[in-house]
Amino acid sequence: KQVRTKDTWTLSGGGGEDTDFGANPILADVNGMKLVADGDKGSAFWALNRETGDVLWSRTDLSSAHNAANGGILNNGAFDGEAFYVVANQPNNASILHKLSATDGSDVWPAKMFPTVTWGAPSGANGVLYVPVNADLVVLDASTGDELKRFNTGGTIVAGSAAITDGKVVVQSGMGVNKEGVEIQF
Repeated sequence: KQVRTKDTWTLSGGGGEDTDFGANPILADVNGMKLVADGDKGSAFWALNRETGDVLWSRTDLSSAHNAANGGILNNGAFDGEAFYVVANQPNNASILHKLSATDGSDVWPAKMFPTVTWGAPSGANGVLYVPVNADLVVLDASTGDELKRFNTGGTIVAGSAAITDGKVVVQSGMGVNKEGVEIQF
């Protein structure tokens, strides 16, 4: 299903604004309906019926603008059974975290602004949300959005999310060949 038309942007230049989907979608079951949900590089998040492809709801206002280099939603979000957690980059150098109701896309709590671009995806478990914000892993209470802790990992967290297992949180950070793994225990 194509949700936007005339998006023909290419690295060599071209006519569109580069608003395609840049990450894997989230498969979710909401009130007995099978959804596929994803954010695009145009700063919109979409929930579609997985069986018919019909758009159930969308949020096209997750940031005020986007750019081809790092704009919009670059990575998939997280889903906790009731809400989607999505980060949209805000030009020139900020990002905005949203908690969206899975049933209609409305804001569950006010959006959170971070003072740098986000290159990784949020993840969560046991009511705790982990959001990579450049080199920091920001830990939030998923029900309120309140910040619980912040860890600097020593390098940018790129294209992935924190892995959560057995009371441990593991995140890979660093661009290029200077990668570091950081394990965080609570």
